[in-house]
Amino acid sequence: MDGGPETHDRYRRTKNGEGTWHKIAYSIPMMKMYQPWLGVRMTVSNAAIESMREDFKQLVNLGINQFIIAPAQGAKSWSREEITRYGLNLLKILLDYHALKRKGVPVFIEEFEKDENEYSGWGCRAGSTSLAVAPNGDVSPCSKLLGLTGEAGRCIVGNVNTEIDVHLLEPFKNPISRQQENCKRCSRKCTGGCYAVNFEQTGDHFTPSEENCLFWVVCQEAKRISGMMRSGYNVYNRFITKERWG
Repeated sequence: MDGGPETHDRYRRTKNGEGTWHKIAYSIPMMKMYQPWLGVRMTVSNAAIESMREDFKQLVNLGINQFIIAPAQGAKSWSREEITRYGLNLLKILLDYHALKRKGVPVFIEEFEKDENEYSGWGCRAGSTSLAVAPNGDVSPCSKLLGLTGEAGRCIVGNVNTEIDVHLLEPFKNPISRQQENCKRCSRKCTGGCYAVNFEQTGDHFTPSEENCLFWVVCQEAKRISGMMRSGYNVYNRFITKERWG
């Protein structure tokens, strides 16, 4: 779920164009009877930047406990100004998150609990620890790659009904070998971005775009501030300015 009904139904519609928010919200009390701890992915489009905080609150009020909050990325890039606004509103959600935790509300956002220095290495695990299979049997490193239109982007390595060329998976099994020189020198060690988004924005699965770099900085800053708050530092009177994120 992406937030409240207006935000969620902007893109999450049925085949006949109906919104799905109320159908999901109606079922949540029943689901919580069997699974008290519920999680959602809250995907933020650039049309929903200003409603991020309210969307988060509405989902908490529905009884959602765990969140993955991430921007919707694809062929259409975000502007620097949009990323700045996203970062500032993510900070507001971070403040609300810690306020809820202090009140004893059962809520968890993994990205706000991680150490900013935690590093899992370069490259997505797609094609290394997992594969995706299309309805026609085509095999690709990732389901998001299967959603791309061009054959090069989809990176089909075979078909379950015929054979799979495992050699085509080598770059994905050892992505560090494809790391760009400027990435090797970067002080903000990231994981290399999403292969599908990379291809859409740069034409190469292993080359992150500037957008990826900026969102990574936003994420790392959120982790850093969250860590400060966990250690007792009061950030409420030291609100991060637009210049800090820009």
